[in-house]
Amino acid sequence: MSPVLPLADHRIDRTSPGSAIGRAHLVSIARSFLGTPYHRGARLKGVGVDCATFLGECLIEAGLSTEAAVYGGLGVYRMDWWLHAAEERYMLRLLRHAQKAMEGVACRSSKIEPGNLVLSRVVGSRKYNHGGIVLQWPIIAHALKDGGVREADATRHPMWAFHEIAVFDPFAGSGSEVRTDQAAS
Repeated sequence: MSPVLPLADHRIDRTSPGSAIGRAHLVSIARSFLGTPYHRGARLKGVGVDCATFLGECLIEAGLSTEAAVYGGLGVYRMDWWLHAAEERYMLRLLRHAQKAMEGVACRSSKIEPGNLVLSRVVGSRKYNHGGIVLQWPIIAHALKDGGVREADATRHPMWAFHEIAVFDPFAGSGSEVRTDQAAS
C-alpha cells in the first residue's frame, strides 16, 4: 500500500509562472460541473450544488483548498442568509482561498483572468450573495436555482450585468500585488 501524501505535496503552486496550468485546470474542473442540477447545500458533481458549494468543490478538486477550510463551521444555511447578515460572509470565506483582485461593475473591458472567482450582489442585496468562476472573461460558470450549473456572459446576464462584482484570484501568491483597477474603467 502506498503512503498517503499530505495535501501540500500535491497542491498547485500559486506563485509559479506555471499558474496558467493551474488556471486551466480550475477552468476544466468548473466546466466538468456544467449541467449539475441546483440543490441548496449539496456538494456533489452531477447530482447537485448551489453557487457557494460549486465554488468550494472546484477549489477542493483543484487542490487550492481543503474541505475543512471551505466548509468548516458553515453548517446549514437558510435560503435568505444574506438578508440577515451584518458582514460579507461570502466574501470573507473566499478571502481564505483567494486574494481580492478588484471590485466594480462587470464590463467587457475588465481584465479578469480565467480561474478567477467572481461574486455579485443580486436581488437588491447589500451583500455579495452569488458566485461563479471565470471560464474566459466575460464567460463564467455559475449555479442557478432554475437551471443548475451553466455558462453565462457576465456582461449580459441579468444576475451579473450592471451589478457590482468582486473578483478574487486563487492563484495570487502571498506578497503578490493586488490590482486596484475598477472593472468599469
